[in-house]
Amino acid sequence: MGIGAIRDKTKEDIEKEAEDSENQDVKVKREVLRAYQLLADAAGVELGREDYPDVRVKSEKTSYWSPTEREIVIAPHDVNDGIAYFEEASHALRDLVMARKGIPYQKIDQRVQEFYGRIGETLGRDLVKGTELEYLFSNSAPRDRTVLKDLDLMQLQHLRQKSDFYRKRAKIVREGKEGLVGAVKTNFEELDKAFKKFEAGDLSSEQFREEVYQAGVDFGNRLKGIKGGYDSVASGFCKSWSGEYGYLGQILNIWEGSPETNARNGIIKAIGQVRERFYRLDKESPDLVEGDDIDVFKEKLRIEREKHRIDVHRRAYTFAQQYSAEQLREIRDLYALGDEDVKKKFFRKVGQTDRVGGLEKAVAAAFYIISPIFIAYLILNLKLTGAVIGLGNLNSSFGWGLGIIFFLIVLILAWIRLRKRK
Repeated sequence: MGIGAIRDKTKEDIEKEAEDSENQDVKVKREVLRAYQLLADAAGVELGREDYPDVRVKSEKTSYWSPTEREIVIAPHDVNDGIAYFEEASHALRDLVMARKGIPYQKIDQRVQEFYGRIGETLGRDLVKGTELEYLFSNSAPRDRTVLKDLDLMQLQHLRQKSDFYRKRAKIVREGKEGLVGAVKTNFEELDKAFKKFEAGDLSSEQFREEVYQAGVDFGNRLKGIKGGYDSVASGFCKSWSGEYGYLGQILNIWEGSPETNARNGIIKAIGQVRERFYRLDKESPDLVEGDDIDVFKEKLRIEREKHRIDVHRRAYTFAQQYSAEQLREIRDLYALGDEDVKKKFFRKVGQTDRVGGLEKAVAAAFYIISPIFIAYLILNLKLTGAVIGLGNLNSSFGWGLGIIFFLIVLILAWIRLRKRK
């Protein structure tokens, strides 16, 4: 085979790969939109041409639904995966129905959104039977998120370790910044003493030079003694103050060997400028110390978001997995339910009584128990004879106070219980 044939073959291979890739993208788009249509038909959602999302295969770590772009992105490793197709299609369909009700995606509870992603898989497994999409679930078992799997546990453990590291790192950075700001302020106080003595005529130019030099040595030693580290902002603060030394040193060098009167006037003018710059820096120091190192802050935020993502998926999937496709398809307007309705109806163990009704019963029971005790207490403690009328008033006030305390405790417990249910 000649070189030309090899080149022709390589070109043909490249063209075929491009064609195969294009054909795959078309196939994925067709199947994802078919999944979207099946879910809409099952839920009784009418679709117009403009209601269909765009679909793309894209090199991403995971597949996702982008409400801002109205686009379903399928990661390469999720091609031909019914779980990914129906989960993202389900997200897209819920957003569409909510938008029709005037509820933007930004206001949708993330836990509820993930609930719809998981029921999309449950419905999909049932809806593809007897269709051209049936093969999508042939090699995949239903996902189980009722407990954290080894991978999630390892990931959470890793995130907690990183979170601890960055919490300690933030503490070290803060201590370093406090030490740095303290070193600058202490150094200025020492310099200012020398400034005042020079301005009062108690130091010659040469003596003043020696005191400035010694203050600089002391400042350098303090910086070396600071434990921990500090961020780029703190470093800039330190460099700004160190720059004042450079400026003061230049002034002293300029006037070295000059007549004392001339040197004194020039140095005093420079002292005024150094003071003014220090006070400007000093105003910035509280914000400097309070703020986190930006890199530490970003990493802490990323870790918390990832921990939240795992927990949101686990909680929503745990509730969603309790229901079969048949049960879900019996629910009218499944995709039109509001977030609170979804949480009230589905976010509980199957068979559990309605959480609001249960709460009302608990509060009512508490009042039934407390009320007769409270009334009996008041009757027994009311003193009706004149000899003890003052004591009676005291006991009555105490009884009323105790009753109010009981009442507040019941309300607080009811509120806590309701918060935990949400």
